[in-house]
Amino acid sequence: MLVDELTSLARKYPMVVVIGDMERPSRSIAKYARKVHYHIGEQLAQGDFTHVLAIGRWAREYLRGAVRAGFPTDRISYYRDVQAAQSDLERLLTPGSIIALKASPYTDLRPLRDKILGE
Repeated sequence: MLVDELTSLARKYPMVVVIGDMERPSRSIAKYARKVHYHIGEQLAQGDFTHVLAIGRWAREYLRGAVRAGFPTDRISYYRDVQAAQSDLERLLTPGSIIALKASPYTDLRPLRDKILGE
């Protein structure tokens, strides 16, 4: 799974993870989406990430799952949308850091990618 691979990399390199919603917000899947995002948060807690930025409606569950599983609260942040995360991401980047971006197409992380790449 992707989280396992990121956890392994974070043991070797400083890593910032930007993770957005994996599902389009919908009342019909709310219970399922919250559960899945919470579980992913629990998995993220196993990594020694420099910081985790959680973006989107269901992304609050990443934060809840990670913190409940022991991830430090000062190394995970929640943002309602991509624009709100931009300045913090820039502040968190250091030379040699790996940045992992993962979300559904619904949560468009391209503005962050473009900012990182200087496009």
